[in-house]
Amino acid sequence: MIEVEIRGELEKEKFEELNNFFSESGKLLEVQDREMILLRDTPGYNEDPTLRERDIRIRRTNGKTEIMIKEMKSIGNVARSEHSFQLGGIELEEAKQLVKYFGSKTGQWMHRRKKVYEYNGTHWSVVEAVPGIYYYEAEKEVANETEILNADQEIREEANKLSLPIFTTDEYKTFIKMLGEKVNKYIEW
Repeated sequence: MIEVEIRGELEKEKFEELNNFFSESGKLLEVQDREMILLRDTPGYNEDPTLRERDIRIRRTNGKTEIMIKEMKSIGNVARSEHSFQLGGIELEEAKQLVKYFGSKTGQWMHRRKKVYEYNGTHWSVVEAVPGIYYYEAEKEVANETEILNADQEIREEANKLSLPIFTTDEYKTFIKMLGEKVNKYIEW
């Protein structure tokens, strides 16, 4: 499976408006409370998220832990294949010890709260990084790389219809850098 995804920053008013709109016009799929650790010392990691060949994370969502591996499938990292390895209910501390056995011992800790909706065939996540910092993610899954461009175009058209901002590559890099400096925490174990 390949996930094609766009994102954009939201002001608090637009964050609330989007949640209200999707609550009425879409289907709520899940409410997530997620802690993640992006492993920084793994093959394919790059500080620039648009150049990251491989993104390996420990994720704990609503009490369930997994190792998630995403691999670049397009320029700018708009499309990535995903592989999830479920670890069940183990705590993040235990998962950190597991990846330490494979040589990884540094990461970037993140905590996000979000609601995931389905609307017009697209999954929309409305995300709170911390109070005052909000964004959305819109994604479609495709079976192969030949479908990436069409899916990206469809998502962008839907976002435009909803009057949502869409990050340019530079805006996305700046936003991720800001989250790294103001919200996320660099950790070692």
